[in-house]
Amino acid sequence: MKKIHIIFIISILISSCTKEKYYDTVVVGEIINVDSGQVFSTSPSNGFSYIGFRDTIQLDSTGIFKINCKIKEPGLIQFYYKKLYTFYVNPGDSIKVKIMPSGLEVSGDNGTGNKFLNTLNRPFYAQTDAIQFFGDTLMSSLLPKIDGRNNKEIIHLDSLNGIEQINKDFYSFINEDINTYYSNLLSEIASLYYFKSFREKSGEIRIPSSIDSLWKSLYETKDISFTSSVYSNWWYDYTLNYLLNFIDYTNDEGNSDIQHLKVLERAMKRLDANDLEVFLARYIHIFARQNKLEKELITMYQEFKTRFPKSPFINFLTPEINKITTFYENLSNKDPEIIMIPGYEGINTLTDIKDQFTDNIIYIDIWATWCGSCLEEFGHYTTILEKYENSNIKFVFLSIDRSNMKEKWLDVIEGYELKGYHILANAQLQSHLHNLFNNSEGEYFIPRYVLIGSDGKIISDSAKRPSDGKELFDQLDSALSDL
Repeated sequence: MKKIHIIFIISILISSCTKEKYYDTVVVGEIINVDSGQVFSTSPSNGFSYIGFRDTIQLDSTGIFKINCKIKEPGLIQFYYKKLYTFYVNPGDSIKVKIMPSGLEVSGDNGTGNKFLNTLNRPFYAQTDAIQFFGDTLMSSLLPKIDGRNNKEIIHLDSLNGIEQINKDFYSFINEDINTYYSNLLSEIASLYYFKSFREKSGEIRIPSSIDSLWKSLYETKDISFTSSVYSNWWYDYTLNYLLNFIDYTNDEGNSDIQHLKVLERAMKRLDANDLEVFLARYIHIFARQNKLEKELITMYQEFKTRFPKSPFINFLTPEINKITTFYENLSNKDPEIIMIPGYEGINTLTDIKDQFTDNIIYIDIWATWCGSCLEEFGHYTTILEKYENSNIKFVFLSIDRSNMKEKWLDVIEGYELKGYHILANAQLQSHLHNLFNNSEGEYFIPRYVLIGSDGKIISDSAKRPSDGKELFDQLDSALSDL
């Protein structure tokens, strides 16, 4: 009987020793001269932090807020108030932050180090930083510029470590984060040349030989399975550049039109379970929030849930995927008020469109299924279409999608219940629109709204958009009053 008791006690001790411990970790912030009532914050889950997986925290009347989380391993706590602030924390750390017009004060654990971390002024996307180096193809000038910035930050970090202003965990984590940022910056520069090659009419994908060598040596030196980098904010971008752009460029596995499934397959092949969970969670969330309603993201999400059923990221992913799932579930039978203009394939100019609606005012919405901002505007049409249902204003939805996107085009029209007239632009109409609306750099942006009077003349080639509400009503009412 004693043996049984001893074994039972030992099993309890083993269980208590192996149970993961979580520690209260706190950031208390104070914003001087506060002018809004909330901040967005994110806390590390399994060591990983991404501002997209965020909570909203209310400020009190004096501008004070508190981020309190339980963590089991080091990571980054971030919050956004007019700009992004980032703080390294060990489990159990306590940090005080004061945001003033004159600058930032940080005290508490690794206070000096965290103040330094927020002087780096990283952009949201490294590609923003990469643009300034685009055009510099000489390794003799490009690399010294990048290495110089990298080394300057590491030297500052070394100095803080040398005078014991930071602990060794902070030093190791931020050292890796800095180096990963600059590795990703170089990859972003190479990717810009890769994207540029698509615009060239030769049809051949070519980038300068020096950039080619840089890109290849970069991933040979630091491949995406370098696990100590996974908790860096920049590891995701570095990995995505490899899985999506670099592999396509080197033709290791050929190209596919289905981007998301291609990335999923490549990621599962190359990343271990922990890295795969972190990468896919962020990837699915980013692309789902673009509101492009891509079915492939549902497949990725289902694969994610199967592989990581207890992932803390599922709570953030589910609401975004539910929007896509609901959209396709709610595709209704064809609404008689959704009209494809007969013979739209032969419409080549705006004049051709106007000829379809003699003595009417036309409001043209130029959009595409891949344009998230376009789709967001569709949510504002209900009141507009009701108000002008029996008027002399005709609403024309002109898609500039390619012809191979016709099925998706029809799904979006039906899913959003876009009552009005619809055209899928042919190549000649696409060219006509470019000639009309291109800016000095040879491009124009969508969504774009064009208002044409009953006399066939353009009233505005940049009309108010549906989300402008009363301003659009005033513009449309003014056009009607001139009839």
